[in-house]
Amino acid sequence: AARRVGATTVDGANARRARIGVIGKAAGDWTYAFIYDAGNSQDTTARGIQAAQINYVGFKGVSFDLGYSNTFFTLDQATSGADLMFLERSAAADVATGINTGNYRANAGVRAFGNRYWLGAYFTGPTSSSDSHTLTAERLGAFQRATYQVLQTPDYTLHLGISADELFKTSNSGVNTPY
Repeated sequence: AARRVGATTVDGANARRARIGVIGKAAGDWTYAFIYDAGNSQDTTARGIQAAQINYVGFKGVSFDLGYSNTFFTLDQATSGADLMFLERSAAADVATGINTGNYRANAGVRAFGNRYWLGAYFTGPTSSSDSHTLTAERLGAFQRATYQVLQTPDYTLHLGISADELFKTSNSGVNTPY
């Protein structure tokens, strides 16, 4: 049965999330993940690879990451949607993460973490679903983030963080691009 969404006729089902994948550990100190999202309606991110990543975790509290995954540039991004204080993530966080970090992003980097701190530095590339993957004008950038949980009690916490984001090359929009 067809239904109408705006000016578009849509056939079939509309699944926001329909993920399938494998996650595991190999050779002792290596982890891997491959998750494909076959869902997503037309008003959200296009279907595609959500994560395709390998990690070296041979040092306690340190991970070397390479592949496509979600990159945690803000506390808002690192918090599960089920644990957000408000119904949606903030617009400022969405803008900040949409430029150079966030979901479905090619990345290579390192992170160190403990019970009360997180440090990370990553190079980032195009998204798996919406950036140009030709040899010209792929998005390239980097980000660094340091956080510390200054206060931690059963009733409250105080989390402080600082981050920087660099965009070295913008993505190819496909419209009148001079490259």
